[in-house]
Amino acid sequence: MHGISTRKQILIIDPDASLAKTLLDDTYGNLIEVTIACNSRAGMTLVKEIMPDAVSIGSQLSSIECYEVVQKLRSFSPTTQMPIVFFSGLPDLSRIIDITELKQPSDRQQKRSRQQERLAKILKWSSSACAIAGGVLLASNIPISGFGFIGLATSSFQMLLASCLLADKTMVVYSGALFIFVDCLGVFRWLIM
Repeated sequence: MHGISTRKQILIIDPDASLAKTLLDDTYGNLIEVTIACNSRAGMTLVKEIMPDAVSIGSQLSSIECYEVVQKLRSFSPTTQMPIVFFSGLPDLSRIIDITELKQPSDRQQKRSRQQERLAKILKWSSSACAIAGGVLLASNIPISGFGFIGLATSSFQMLLASCLLADKTMVVYSGALFIFVDCLGVFRWLIM
C-alpha cells in the first residue's frame, strides 16, 4: 500500500482561505489534503486538474460567484455529484451550510452588486489621487501645505467606503484605523497649530 494516499482531497475556493487551510491541516492533516484557490476561475481550473473529493466555497466570495461555481460544477459531468459546502464564517468551522440552500441572485441583486463594484473601483482610484495630492502638498514648503492632511483623510475615507461596499473586512479595519488614528488626528493637529 506504499504510494497510495487514502487522504481525501478538499478544494477550498476563497480569497482568504489560509486560515481554513491551517485549521484543517492541523486538525485533520492525516485524513485530508487541502488545496486552495483564491477565486472562482482558479478554483474551476483546479477542480478539473485534481478532481477533489469535495469543494468548499468560502465566505469571502460574493453570492454571484458562489452561484456561478455551483452552476459550473453541476453542469460539468464529472462533478455533478461532487459534495459542495459553504463556509458561513471562520474560524467557526462547525457552521457549514449545504450549498444547495444558496439561491440564485436576482437580476436586481446582480445589478446592485455590479454597481457597488464599479463605485468601489471609482472610490479606489479617487483615493489614490487624493493620497498623491495630499502627499505632494505636505511635502511642499508652501503656506497651504497643511491642507495635505485633508487630502490624506479624504483618501483613507474613500478607501474605507470602497472596502465597505466590497465587504472586505480586513481593508475596512485597516482603512478605518488609518482614517481615524492617522489622518483625522493629523488634521486635528494641523488645525490647532
